[in-house]
Amino acid sequence: MQVKKKSIRKNCLLDIERTSILADMEQHGIWYMPLKGSILKRA
Repeated sequence: MQVKKKSIRKNCLLDIERTSILADMEQHGIWYMPLKGSILKRA
C-alpha cells in the first residue's frame, strides 16, 4: 500500500510541475508538443 501511495504522490507532483512548465511556455509564446509521458499515458 505504501508503494501505491508513493506512486500516486509522484504522479501528482509531476502533473503540477508539468502544468507550471506548460503555462510558462504558453505565456512566452513557445510552441510545444508533448510526445510522451503522463499526457499521452492517459489517452
